[in-house]
Order: sequence, then C-alpha cells, then structure tokens
Amino acid sequence: MKIGYPCINTSIVRETPSTFRLASYNEDCLVKVVRNNLDHLEKILHYNVKNNLLFFRISSGLIPFASHPVCKVNWQKHFAHRFKGLGEFIKENKIRISMHADQFVLINLPKEQIVERSVRELTYHCSLFANHKRSYLPRSKYSFWTQFIEVVMKSHPVGRFVHFVDLFSHGHHYHY
Repeated sequence: MKIGYPCINTSIVRETPSTFRLASYNEDCLVKVVRNNLDHLEKILHYNVKNNLLFFRISSGLIPFASHPVCKVNWQKHFAHRFKGLGEFIKENKIRISMHADQFVLINLPKEQIVERSVRELTYHCSLFANHKRSYLPRSKYSFWTQFIEVVMKSHPVGRFVHFVDLFSHGHHYHY
C-alpha cells in the first residue's frame, strides 16, 4: 500500500507565493510563479521519497490561470524540460500521483459559460498528464480524458454531461 497526502506539505517552508491575483496577471509574473511552483513540487517529491510517502495529489493551482482566457503563455512548451524531469523522477521512484479539479468545476449545468470554463479547467488537468509527444508527467488515463472532452464538446449541446461527470468522478489516478 502506498501512503501519501494531498497538495500541501507543511514540513517544507514555502518561500514564495504559489499564485497571484488575476488583476496582477502578466506573463512574467506567471512564468516566475510557475517556476517557483515547480521548484516547490520537486522539493515535495524528494521529501516524499525520502519519507516513503509514495502517493501525492498535485495541487490544481500548479499553473495559475492555466485554464483562464487571459493565459496566453505556452507553459507546456516553456516548462517542458521541467515536466520531463519531474515525470522521470516520479516514474523512477514509482510515486502514485493524482490531481482533481476544484469544487467550482461543474459540467452538468445548463449554463453554457460555466460548462465551458469547467471543460477548460478539466482540459488543463488532462494536459499535465497527457503525452503529446513530450513527457510532462507520466502518461495516464488522463490522456484518454483529454480526447474524450474534445469529442463531447464538439458533439453534444450543453447539459448532456451527466454521464461524463459520472465517468470522470470515479477518481482515475495514475499509478504503477
């Protein structure tokens, strides 16, 4: 059995903020915060391996505003080498990782704007685990979900997402 915890390691002091306000958004700020978040995630993963904590849920705030229209930075490309390194460390140490969307992600509502924002957020989560000829985090069932989201959004009107919610909410985690 793998023992772990979600998102926040209180044993490691965080020296920099993990996010910022939308009103303060600019590309330089985003890049700086994401770099700091990835540095902190790396410290957490090393701490976890040292302490035999081989399950970890990554915070959905790893890339602030990744699903927001204001985010024009190609963070996948910009940080590809970091994701590759993290993915290799996770694989080498057989760490089970997961991630889940926040409580505001609702795709079964009849309000088109909310569904669109929710799908963008789920797509962001999937993109961290998907293998797009690059190795971000280890490939998982999230790759399937990215494709599934695209198909559902193209072929179904808003409000027909209950089955999708049921499928997605069963906690599909990546593990070895």
